Amino acid sequence: MKVTFVAEFNQEEDGYDGSVTVVRKDVHDLHDLAVHSGDCATAVGYTWVKTACYECTNGDMVWGDH
Repeated sequence: MKVTFVAEFNQEEDGYDGSVTVVRKDVHDLHDLAVHSGDCATAVGYTWVKTACYECTNGDMVWGDH
């Protein structure tokens, strides 16, 4: 699947107007989605984020480690 992440910024809340769009093709599983989510967090300014994680309904954790 193709996943598109769009973050919109506004002057009042963020100090500037604009947006960031990150597109990732070939997202095949939850691990790929977690990798993409972590990359998106970095792209919008959360540069200290190392990885993202999803918790499944069965309690399993899927990490987006590179």
